Amino acid sequence: MKGKAMPEGVITEADTCREFVTPRLVEAGWGTAPHTIGEQTARAAQAEGDSLYWPIYNLDIKNPNAKAGLEHAEPKDLIAAMRSHEAEVMRLLGEIEALVTEVQA
Repeated sequence: MKGKAMPEGVITEADTCREFVTPRLVEAGWGTAPHTIGEQTARAAQAEGDSLYWPIYNLDIKNPNAKAGLEHAEPKDLIAAMRSHEAEVMRLLGEIEALVTEVQA
């Protein structure tokens, strides 16, 4: 048994590959260039994929797409900004309502 911290008699997937699959592939000619077989090759491919995939989920990295200058604001300033935006939305809704009324007339 080659797996670490496994109970005696338990064989891992890696052990199965080393014992049964890899020798058959080598016999079939897959053990020579350009068809090399090796755990190091697989690990390198895995590491390459991980380097592309996992940074997306690393929450320790600062967001490169974050807008500059957006920090915590005072609650009064936030409320004023929301009211301003709400007033703009209401104005636009009024214009849309007037256009709909004009088209239906």
